[in-house]
Amino acid sequence: MDVVDVAMQADARLTSYQYIAVGSEGTTLFTGKLPELTTRFLKAAGTLGGKRCYAFVMKGRIGYQRALLRLMQAMESEGMYLKNSGVIATEAGAEAVGERLRVE
Repeated sequence: MDVVDVAMQADARLTSYQYIAVGSEGTTLFTGKLPELTTRFLKAAGTLGGKRCYAFVMKGRIGYQRALLRLMQAMESEGMYLKNSGVIATEAGAEAVGERLRVE
């Protein structure tokens, strides 16, 4: 498992991965708008069409449900095959989700 921080590795390519989990924590209050960095990264991350994926956002500010919907739409627009999605409240919750993901 590799972790890519798009703020530090904006030029990373995800083409070689079979299963990709994409998460976002920053949203604009009420609107649920994703950070531009997230959508820009997905467009430049290589061939993502047909990749199985999991989308998640961190629970917090108002609008996180809308942010999850927008993240899923951004991933699907790149041709990614969304297997699951969720809202994660804590770091321990993120670890639990990671252990349950079926990446075979």
